[in-house]
Amino acid sequence: MVVEPAGKDTGPAMLYATHRAREAVDGDPVVVVLPADHHVPDGDGFERTMARGARVAAATGRLVAFGVEPTRPATGYGYIEPGPARGVGDRSYRDLAAFHEKPDADAADGYVDAGYLWNAGIFAWTPEALFREARDTPLGPLVDALDRDDPDPAAGFEAVDPVSVDYAVMERAERAAVVPAAFAWDDLGAWDALRRVLDADADGNVVAEGAEALAVDAGDNVVAADGDTHVSLVGVDGLCVVAYDDRVLVVPAERAEAVREAVATLKEQGRF
Repeated sequence: MVVEPAGKDTGPAMLYATHRAREAVDGDPVVVVLPADHHVPDGDGFERTMARGARVAAATGRLVAFGVEPTRPATGYGYIEPGPARGVGDRSYRDLAAFHEKPDADAADGYVDAGYLWNAGIFAWTPEALFREARDTPLGPLVDALDRDDPDPAAGFEAVDPVSVDYAVMERAERAAVVPAAFAWDDLGAWDALRRVLDADADGNVVAEGAEALAVDAGDNVVAADGDTHVSLVGVDGLCVVAYDDRVLVVPAERAEAVREAVATLKEQGRF
């Protein structure tokens, strides 16, 4: 386990972790970045795709992003615009033409029709490739500090602002590739995702493990709660109801991703 000196989003964290991998392994290893809040039920397909991406990263020196074929015009995901096909066999990939931020509904429809892929936030690269592409970006001061092999990288972290690896590096990279994912995938970043990965009752209600709930004339709801809280739903549809400790969230499932707006407001009020 590697813990960065300061929490500054994914850009500095991934750069530091890649540096530590470079220190620990002879040569130029392939580093695969995997967010922890994803649901991947197909282990075999996942393994094949990761191996293919690792081979592409090692053989081409490109930063590799993994793109998921959309199952719906989601507005909560970023999209990858793939370019021409390159390579053959188990080293085949597409040029990464562009990243597109989370779209509105109309743009999402257009992205899906155009064959764009969801940005899964899963990447593969070698340390040499990542440091090359990150050097002339907002992460440059940290690159310099890690290249000096400073025993205390805290100074390098202090020299950079919080920034995602997507914005700081991937969107600017001159040599990037996308490998389509040959596995089912879901981002569990919002409560409504539980409807896609857990079994529902006859009325479409999903209750997370450990929660207790009663649904009366209610359907297509999601309930998640700690064991000390019982949730009763009467005459309501399409809600996410979440109750943990002294916090309760009630939100329409189609707006589940808007919980970040509530969190931001609570932080401003000093209540989170």
